[in-house]
Amino acid sequence: MSLDSAHAAHGTAGDARVPVATESDARLSDPAVFARLARVARRTPSAPAVTTSTRTITYGDLVAAARRGASALHRAHGAGGPDAVPIAVIADSSVETVVAACAVLASGHPLVLVDDRLPRQKRAAVLACAGAVVADLTASTVAAEVLTPTAARVERGRTAMVCFTSGSTGIPKGVVLDHGGVAGKADDLRAAVGLTPSDVVGCLLPVSFGAGTTAVLAGLLSGSTVALWDPRVSDPALLGDWLRAVGATTMHASVALVRSLSAPDGPRPVVDHLRTVVTYGEPLLGVDVVRCRAALAPCADILNWYAVTECGVVAYSRVAPADEVPEGRVRAGRAVPGRRLDIVGEDGRAVAPGSAGEVIVRGGRPAVGYLGRESDRFGVDAEGVPFFRTGDRGRVDDEGRLHLLGRLDDAVKIRGYLVEPGEVAAAVAAVDGVADVAVTSTEVDDRTELVAYVACVRGHDVQQVVRAVRASAGDRLPQWMIPRFVVPLERIPRNARGKVDRAALPTPVVTTSPARTRTSSSLTVVATSELVGTALGVSVDLDDDLVAAGADSLSFVRMATMVRERFHVDLDPARVAAEPTVRAIADLIDETTRAGSRSRRGAGVLVPLRETGTGVPLFVVTGAGAPAVSLIPLVRRLDPERPVYGLQAHGLESRARPDRTVRAAARRYVEQIRRVRPTGPYALAGHSMGGIVALEMASMLHDAGEDVVEVVVVDSRLTTALLDGVDAAAEPAPESAGVDPDAVYEKLRLSLPALLRIRLQMMVAGYVTFAPITQWMLFYNKGLRMLAGHTPRTYPGSVTVLRTAGNEQDDRVWSRVVTGRIRVADVPGSHTDLLREPHVEAVAREIERAVADITASAR
Repeated sequence: MSLDSAHAAHGTAGDARVPVATESDARLSDPAVFARLARVARRTPSAPAVTTSTRTITYGDLVAAARRGASALHRAHGAGGPDAVPIAVIADSSVETVVAACAVLASGHPLVLVDDRLPRQKRAAVLACAGAVVADLTASTVAAEVLTPTAARVERGRTAMVCFTSGSTGIPKGVVLDHGGVAGKADDLRAAVGLTPSDVVGCLLPVSFGAGTTAVLAGLLSGSTVALWDPRVSDPALLGDWLRAVGATTMHASVALVRSLSAPDGPRPVVDHLRTVVTYGEPLLGVDVVRCRAALAPCADILNWYAVTECGVVAYSRVAPADEVPEGRVRAGRAVPGRRLDIVGEDGRAVAPGSAGEVIVRGGRPAVGYLGRESDRFGVDAEGVPFFRTGDRGRVDDEGRLHLLGRLDDAVKIRGYLVEPGEVAAAVAAVDGVADVAVTSTEVDDRTELVAYVACVRGHDVQQVVRAVRASAGDRLPQWMIPRFVVPLERIPRNARGKVDRAALPTPVVTTSPARTRTSSSLTVVATSELVGTALGVSVDLDDDLVAAGADSLSFVRMATMVRERFHVDLDPARVAAEPTVRAIADLIDETTRAGSRSRRGAGVLVPLRETGTGVPLFVVTGAGAPAVSLIPLVRRLDPERPVYGLQAHGLESRARPDRTVRAAARRYVEQIRRVRPTGPYALAGHSMGGIVALEMASMLHDAGEDVVEVVVVDSRLTTALLDGVDAAAEPAPESAGVDPDAVYEKLRLSLPALLRIRLQMMVAGYVTFAPITQWMLFYNKGLRMLAGHTPRTYPGSVTVLRTAGNEQDDRVWSRVVTGRIRVADVPGSHTDLLREPHVEAVAREIERAVADITASAR
């Protein structure tokens, strides 16, 4: 919809003509801003109106000086009207600036406030766009320099101000406001804060900014004292003393300034008499509220003020000292009276309750339009109510409160998920040691990746903060929202309005380290290197940054899953991502497994996994080198009335002489289970090598006259070496599980010293307890050697064989070592993950089927 159909008329693009407010608008608007200010001055002429560190002016003197300046403007440029030339005031936070601005408003000319710190080129662009003359208003005279060439003079009607914002393109964009709109913004803030003549409004915003102008006018129209302080040119260490000296009761500042003032290494100027702090510019975070209370305003209500130049306040929320502080972003809150918020989808229709969409503001007094350009963001609905499309994404909760999610054009797709960088920034900001943060996206190898730029609190180790960001973000965010890049900066670059200067953020560097450290004497490190290489699909050195090598959040989840399957420990993917190198991940594996091993120390060979229940106990032998705790997922899926015991290698988790043969291990296991259950019937099971040991146990129990009702071998393999001693003339068995122990070391790229060290560890393992993963791998290789020297006996009992897709051995192969009944069942998964979810459910079901007949025989 064009602005013509809203309530304004446009010139053509490039024309400096300003939309004209209609006569009906003028009749409905509040009195002109200056007229209202004059009424306040008549009531309290001697009350202080504006104060700075160098000068104070009363209301009477302010209005008198403004009238003199207006008269000078009339003489130089005529009275205000349709052809009134815009007057620009080069603004700083001074009494003189407020006097000059009031003079322009009193004159009827449109006011253009231009920040005195704007670069010369940008200042010229703003002035040229507005077609303004620059006024140097002193006490009673005016010298106006007209820029040449100037744009055509424009029709203004009731136009009060042209406020310039930096659009997404960085090109200045003029927002045309009438007197009703300017006063309405101030009135909304007055009402929300409850300003009275006894208040002192501490304005820490540049006067030329929209929020600064509104704060100043809200104070003046309330009869309050407005205290001006520009943090860009003032020493922040002196702010607390100044606020206390002027007696500030309310403080108005950007979120960025509040964040820096209350940071652990900031000035922390505690001001007890502040009753309200109003924040502007970007979403307020819960951590900002907490820090502000501790370091700045312990007794104040904190107002999260969500406003835009085009229509003023959209919504606001108040956090009182006794209120619970939310995590992440503080909600935007409710609309002010007389306004309504709608959330619409891309088709312009209202979305379902609670769903996200664009925030639309209806009612109030939005801007007349943009200077010299059409825009469909302004409009009037069928009922004649004006509206403005904010371009922000948000949702309304069940209590009718607005939650901002970010800009429509900021949202990015990561791994198919729509991600709001602001939500990521809120999580990162809560990390200890982070003073400020900005989150953007970048493209790497045709994939969108998140980048978190962090400014660290002084005194904190930068790399520790970076690691903490990666780790802590995972506690608050799903994996796809964890930034791939965390870039530390001395400070987050911000523009004069306190918003992040995205153009000044450095591009993250994607590097591939040269080959250097590829070997280690630690089996955990070596195995982790192999695992990481599989997860990434590339070879990496032990100290390479895996993120720089291409790892993303899904890669870290995949690594954690592989660690769980291979090493029987659960790692938090966020901790894996916190220090993303092979060596650090290996250290984390050792740390986690060592803690678990300490809690089980002394468990020995027989480990009770579930002792309660009335069913026949199931005794399960683990695979080579695996601890009994690796069977826990299986236990959880078995009949809850069945006791389950795990059998692990002697010396695996406590110092002891390891068994050197399968028969020695089986003999020890039989002794252990008979302590729990002296007589049969017995139900045995074993995974991988454990199945071969279970068969040997069954033979021993059978020889002793005990009843072994069933043996379940879970993906065990009968190698040709195992069968040679049984029937040398038989056909070779399918070699689906033959393993050469020495080949394992070759695969792991060990240096000669590392290989010699591991062979020494092999000799003393059991007598000496190593880090858990190293211990398990050493016992795994001991198990392979035990198998290589074992000749199975023929077992006459009943056996159930569970096999995965990679196992081709059928009942004909197993009949060479089992003369009783053989049942073969296929189960999902692979040899290494069939005892993990989701495959373990099928394994448990087949085991229960095999041993169900003996439940009733339990003693």
